[in-house]
Amino acid sequence: MRHRSQLPGWALLLFALVAPASCGDRVSNVITPANTACTTNTACPAVRPVCDANTMTCRGCTSNDECRSADRPLCNAGQCVECLANVDCSGLGPFRTICDPSAHRCVECLSDAYCPVSAAICNPVARSCTIACNADKDCFIAFPFCDAGVQLCVECRKDSECADLGLPHCRALTCGL
Repeated sequence: MRHRSQLPGWALLLFALVAPASCGDRVSNVITPANTACTTNTACPAVRPVCDANTMTCRGCTSNDECRSADRPLCNAGQCVECLANVDCSGLGPFRTICDPSAHRCVECLSDAYCPVSAAICNPVARSCTIACNADKDCFIAFPFCDAGVQLCVECRKDSECADLGLPHCRALTCGL
């Protein structure tokens, strides 16, 4: 099996375009401080995009117009999210066509029933189709590492496994910013 770092540049670009994004998931929402001080909207995180002029802290959205991030254009219960329904995931590529109703992000699968026979297991954390494994050698290019805890092929288990993609962190078994 070839490791991602051995792929030609065009293949890495393709992988980066179809790989699920980790921002917007429940993990990144948890690590964003609840009361971020601000003077303008640009100082606020995408999940709480509005700088309240009275409190000078970032607050949640009240309408889609307040969601300035192209990755999270919809307002839902005060947070900017990627999707509310499957239709919101159209145009994101063949691997992110389903809206995860709990995380409000576009994913490849919600259960094994969404996956093809060639990658028949839906990873419950990354929400991507993968295969069962016992060791890294059982895995494939897109998900090259075997996570022993869940016995599934995953994109990463630790930050250093994301370096060849130019991304600094492994969160929820997915490389991201």
